[in-house]
Amino acid sequence: MSFAHPAQDIVFTEYRQAVGEGEARVRRLSESLTREVEHWRMHSLVSAVMTLRGLDLVAATTVVAELGDSRASRIRES
Repeated sequence: MSFAHPAQDIVFTEYRQAVGEGEARVRRLSESLTREVEHWRMHSLVSAVMTLRGLDLVAATTVVAELGDSRASRIRES
């Protein structure tokens, strides 16, 4: 693909490179998260949340991390 102005070619090339670098970063982080979640005490809950339609490992881990352990956060009534 080539553009009418050389500057457009430069920008497009830089854009494609930035997208590629972003995809590589996401891939590395996803792989790291996969390894770490296997050893997390909430792993079984992450696996359960992943059974919901549309929730992959990253989304399920985020949900579990944000909600935390509901047993530990109960407020005692006086």
